[in-house]
Order: sequence, then C-alpha cells, then structure tokens
Amino acid sequence: MFQAPPRTTALPALEADGIAFSYGPTAILERLDVSVGASEILALLGPSGCGKTTLLKLIAGLLAPTGGRIRIGGEIVADADARKVLPPEKRGLGMVFQDYALWPHLSVARNVSFPLEMRGVGRAERDSRAREALRRVGLAAFADRSPGSLSGGQQQRVSIARAIVSEPRLVLFDEPLSNLDRDLKETLVGEISSLIRELGLSGVYVTHDHAEAFGLADRVAVMRAGKIIQLDPPERLVSDPASPDVCEFLHLGTMADVEIREGDIYVPAARMVIGRLPVGGDGARHGRLLLRRDSLVPCLSGPQTLPGTVTRALFRGDHYLLTVRLGEDGAPGLPVTVIAPSRAAIGETIALKITMDRLRFFPSEAARPAALETTP
Repeated sequence: MFQAPPRTTALPALEADGIAFSYGPTAILERLDVSVGASEILALLGPSGCGKTTLLKLIAGLLAPTGGRIRIGGEIVADADARKVLPPEKRGLGMVFQDYALWPHLSVARNVSFPLEMRGVGRAERDSRAREALRRVGLAAFADRSPGSLSGGQQQRVSIARAIVSEPRLVLFDEPLSNLDRDLKETLVGEISSLIRELGLSGVYVTHDHAEAFGLADRVAVMRAGKIIQLDPPERLVSDPASPDVCEFLHLGTMADVEIREGDIYVPAARMVIGRLPVGGDGARHGRLLLRRDSLVPCLSGPQTLPGTVTRALFRGDHYLLTVRLGEDGAPGLPVTVIAPSRAAIGETIALKITMDRLRFFPSEAARPAALETTP
C-alpha cells in the first residue's frame, strides 16, 4: 500500500536562507530566502536566465551554493560557510525532468523501481511499489513496455511515478511539461497537483509558464535577474502585484508611463488625463500605471469616457479582445487591450469607461503600488 511520508514534526520541507551562487565574479543568485511548508507546492516562475533552474539545482545538490544554507526536512544539506554539501541521493528527493531521463533498455516498471534498487530494497517490494506508483499515474497496464513505445505524455507520467515511488520528503520538477501540447499540459498540471496533495508530499516546481504555476502551486516565487521579486499565492500576485516587472511578466494588462499633475493622471503617449489619484496624491511626479483588461469597458460616448481607435479584434469564443489605440487625434497613442461582447471594425472610434479602482499606480520613487480610486 502506498503511504504518505510520516509527519512527525511541523518543520518546513525546505528552508533556503541567504542562498547565493556565483561563477567567479558573476553573481547568478543574490542572497535568496525561500521556504516550502509541509504538503505545500512552491513554483519558481520566471523567464529564461532568471536563475530559477540554478536554484533548483542547488536544492537538488547538483550545484554547491557560494553563500547561505539549505535545510530539507530540518536537516542541513548544504552550508557554504561550513563547506558542507550532501549529494543528491542523500537528500530524500524525487526529481522530474523536462526530458524524462528514462533508460530505453529498461522496462517502464524497472525505470520506476530504479531509485528503490539503489537503496537496496528487495525485488518483490520494488516490483509492488513500482506497479502501485504506475497505477497512480494511470499506467498500470504499461509496466512491461519499453519507454520508447510510449507517447511523450505517457513517458512524463513514468518519470513522475519514478519520482514518487520512494515517498520522498520533497519532489523537484524542472519544467516537466514544456515539451507537451497545451491540452495535455493542462491535464497533467491537474494530475500532478492532485497526486502530490494526495500523498502529502511537498514540491518545488520550475516553469516559465504562469498558467502552469497558477494551476498547481500554493505560492509562486516570481524571479528576475537572480532575485525573487515577489513571493505570494497566485491570487495575491494578480490582485496586488509588487512591481511593473511582475505586471509585465504575468501579462496583467498594459503598462503606461504616466505623470501626476496636481493629482491628475496624465498619459503622455495619449496626450490626455484619464483620472485622478486619491486624496493625498497631489504633486508632480512620474510613475507607471497598470491598466488591466477589465479596467476599460466599451460604452456610449459621454462625460468621463476616453476616446480610442480599434486596431485589432480577436474572437475568443464568448468574447472579443480588442486592441484599442487610446488617445486624442494626433497623439502617438497608447495601445490597450479591452474585453468586448461583440466585434468592432478596424479603424472604428469607440468610447471607453475607465474603472479607477482596477488600476495600479507604481510611483517611480516607490516599490509598492497604490490602488487608484475616483475622487468625489
């Protein structure tokens, strides 16, 4: 019978304190602090080169940190000051790779049972646990097949079964679904999430796809240039982004350079004032403004509406996504994306109603956003 790992303490599954990594004078990671609770899934999300895979390799023991300390289940597995680095096989980990990493000369069941064989588990128990792990990922009937006879999605399920067969303290996923098509990816995201939670395991999941991260993780660490720029539940990342970089990477809407003129929000590209900051926002300053898709709504022309010209219309099944050039005649214009119930003709002039409390203003001199509200 497949059992979840015993939980005898409330210790976090992973604690990484002040983790740094450099190649000579080049800093790849800069003093990161991150933790994963028991039965929690943390996603490391960011573009290529941001350091997320390097951090995963440090957790796995494939690299040694140049600064900081890593604990797994309360045990120190890497300490830069003490020059202590446990090898991967001593860390109680399961690992799932992008390229499946299956041995073609072994059967599916032998691939899954290999971690148990390395630990000296007897053959009968290895076979039993491997077949149970395969059953959990829907591949019980494929135990005696060769990996090469399976589809890409089936091979990735085999690698997931191999990762969980030894009931590890922590499972690491290195962009495991990047080679799969969208529909299969969505299916496996749900399966991975359900399986890890059912077994009471903890996981660290590396991806550049925010839809994957949001569909699977309890918390998401957004990374950029070797730093974590925000670490929050998915809902918080969307409702309260910490910076323009987070907004842009998550495609939360249009980012506009703005000027605050005695409380008015002026958009130079559109040559127009689009609203006012809350009381206390007076004074000339600069910043960036997030205009979410649902903050601008097509409506009839009238007071407090903004003029725009439709430049593109895409059908999305139950709505249209309109690209609208916001601005007065002769202005360079600010392209914004608007959700509309019906198609609009290219070149058509439409009016937009702005919902001020859906916007976020990032002052140039501040790191955190301010919610915008209309003033009486």
